[in-house]
Amino acid sequence: MNINSISAYPENPYSPPISGVFHEQSPRDTTVPGKYTVYIPDSFQPCSPAVMILAPDYTTAQSFYSGSLGQAWKAEADLRGFTLIIVEADQGQGGAWNLLNATWQRNDDDFLYEIVDTIRQKFSSIPAAFNLDERSLYLVGYEQGGSAAHKMAISWPQLFGGIVSIGGSNVSDELITRNGGKRSFPFIAGQNSDGRETIGLLNQDIPLPAWIVEAANSELNSLTIKNHWINAADAISGSPNIYAQETYSNGATNIWITYSTAATPSPSIIYEEFLYQVLRYTNTPGGVLEYRVRLISGSVPGTGFVYSEDTVGGRLRKWWTYIPTTYNENNSYPLIVALHGGSNSAEAFIGDSRWHLYAEQYGLIVVFPQAFPCPLPFFGWIPVPVWNQYIITPGDPPDDVAFIRHVINQTKTNYAVDAEKVFATGHSNGAGMTWRLGLDAPEIFAAIAPAG
Repeated sequence: MNINSISAYPENPYSPPISGVFHEQSPRDTTVPGKYTVYIPDSFQPCSPAVMILAPDYTTAQSFYSGSLGQAWKAEADLRGFTLIIVEADQGQGGAWNLLNATWQRNDDDFLYEIVDTIRQKFSSIPAAFNLDERSLYLVGYEQGGSAAHKMAISWPQLFGGIVSIGGSNVSDELITRNGGKRSFPFIAGQNSDGRETIGLLNQDIPLPAWIVEAANSELNSLTIKNHWINAADAISGSPNIYAQETYSNGATNIWITYSTAATPSPSIIYEEFLYQVLRYTNTPGGVLEYRVRLISGSVPGTGFVYSEDTVGGRLRKWWTYIPTTYNENNSYPLIVALHGGSNSAEAFIGDSRWHLYAEQYGLIVVFPQAFPCPLPFFGWIPVPVWNQYIITPGDPPDDVAFIRHVINQTKTNYAVDAEKVFATGHSNGAGMTWRLGLDAPEIFAAIAPAG
């Protein structure tokens, strides 16, 4: 696909440049055989979650998508704005998942890893390219696909923010021990071996939220799998809830066990009540699991997260503002401009940076501006949010200095900002934009702090 054929400025500039259903997809590395389906809803926003579903044995990705369960997942994706990836077992080898790692069958873990590596790319040459929030990739498996999901998650736990298996969790004890005892890659991307031996993280020690909905056939369940995730999280037993008869937890990491006699949870319950609650990000080796930040008003009226949008330079621009619960209009407050990295979003950066916690602690106002989706022809990417800073100049670039001036002026108009204490900070591409603000608008800022 030619990147120039993808509109960078649709009527809604934050809608996905590519959307719809794409069957018979293959990973970029075609040496591992297999197919999968991708559904990108029109409601998908830049840097949003994805759910990878492993279909049961003898079920193609396309037939799962077309069935009632697949359509229920599609409806949830439309409503919540996440991408859906449905993966099938190797149809060339009888259509069954290779749960014992038989040498004559496809290595399913390698295949699933290659899918993850493909969907995290943004190249316009990928038919179903989208801008994944890598902190929010979730794994779901049905029946034998549930067992395959556990096997994959044990081998690559840092790739996922949570796993749910329905009607199948049986992985051999030998594979659990062997794969769990391997040294983990230290980063979510899963392809950088730097520090792997030095850090010495084992897969079995990386926690993952796991919801096991047991099968009626006890042979498809595994006590060892349950104990693996409980031990990885150092979780302690808790009280049952309306969905699970057994619960274990440690911070944001929850392990739920639902007995086979209970009702099978719907896609909306799986996603909204369990998966979406937690995200994983890369501030330490292995990634840290945290509850997702809810962008809601504070307990005190007029505080908490406030969403704004306006037309600046002929483009629809948007940003979030956090007002601490201690806010008093008779006082004045320092203002932090917090800028996300390239292909990221203001919403995702709120969860990554957690600046709102420091706003509460120190009495700050924080604004999180959103970069405009632009094409990056020199990367060969679909349009993604990127700041127009000096090193990276996207195609048809917006005037981001003017946009951030506008955000600051609007914030000063609406809130009691101390004009002598306005600061800018940002990560990666946002750090580059922070430098540009220091160079092009030094009269505004008391100090800047680029990071990364």
